[in-house]
Amino acid sequence: MFAAGNRHPYHEVDVTFNLKGSGNILLAVHDQRNEMITTNKPPNFVGYMRSGVGIPYAITTKSGQPFAVDVANVVAKGLGKCGFTVKIMPTSQTETHEQLVEKMKATNSGMMVVLHFTEWHSDSYQAVWYNYNVVLQVYDATGKFLGQKQIEGKEHVGTTMWNPVKLAKKNMPPALKARLEEIFNSPEITAILK
Repeated sequence: MFAAGNRHPYHEVDVTFNLKGSGNILLAVHDQRNEMITTNKPPNFVGYMRSGVGIPYAITTKSGQPFAVDVANVVAKGLGKCGFTVKIMPTSQTETHEQLVEKMKATNSGMMVVLHFTEWHSDSYQAVWYNYNVVLQVYDATGKFLGQKQIEGKEHVGTTMWNPVKLAKKNMPPALKARLEEIFNSPEITAILK
């Protein structure tokens, strides 16, 4: 088992949202995960693969792009399939949520959707787990808050003695798909984006 150099293909995730629309959406994925802020992990960090003696090695995105970019592209494609015209707003870890919303409002680009990550990383040894804390907020084009949905937890996606690298790489993209579909298909969000 090689613990170092592992990458997860989050950019290949294909989401299905239970929405129908035709309006303009300005989408921002704001990555303020604890690992980035407290331990200076790079923006493409997505988890840990542990060696045979438990030493953690960073897992990154297969695309090489920041995790936020992979997620934004996946979500934009999913919303596009629902009929929306989506523009992605680049974000910075250093800007506050309030600064991001003001920046988005200034573009006057339509309904504003902010996906805010404070936690997302997997941890793989013999078992594969991931922790997540995600808030989806929706504003109208003037910046009026319309509603939000938060999901958080710790999920187990499998156990293997022989190849946890393969298990994590196989099961983590579907985990992201499930969580994105959970939050966008929630009644709180579909009522706003209908």
